[in-house]
Amino acid sequence: MKSKNAKTKTVMTIARFLEVLSDLSPRAKNKVKKWLMCNGDVETCPITSACKKLTNANFKYDNYEEAAKKIGITRTTAKKIADAADGTMGVLRNKMLVAVGLEPERLR
Repeated sequence: MKSKNAKTKTVMTIARFLEVLSDLSPRAKNKVKKWLMCNGDVETCPITSACKKLTNANFKYDNYEEAAKKIGITRTTAKKIADAADGTMGVLRNKMLVAVGLEPERLR
């Protein structure tokens, strides 16, 4: 049994994550767009951008798991988001593209 003082950890869903992406500033959205389109030197990924928006904490893309943990994204969900951002999960990737104002890709 948990004590009354135990903290309850809030878990961020993919749907909430997509809302955060769509609420990013134009500059932050451009960074995510560059990441998703593999266009240019980018040091921030969708997860680290969402973390910056919600907590003002800066993480490099290779610390995406730590950034995800900070904003309540589970390791499993973070992996799904990272895979989608890197182009291996079509439906979720398309939802991220749309969230930052890009056209969805044609799924095979």
